[in-house]
Amino acid sequence: MEIKGQKVLLRDFIKEDIEDRIRWETIETEWLEWDAPWEMEEEEPFNPEEIVL
Repeated sequence: MEIKGQKVLLRDFIKEDIEDRIRWETIETEWLEWDAPWEMEEEEPFNPEEIVL
């Protein structure tokens, strides 16, 4: 399946993607720092039981 927009192409994972995926997971890992940067700012880990609804 393929979905194509003006700037983005979404498609199923193919064999040619393997080298890129390995590089992103092992060498080019800066994206890990930006996945949820606000979590690093908290002094204590998030505790969902403290949230009162």
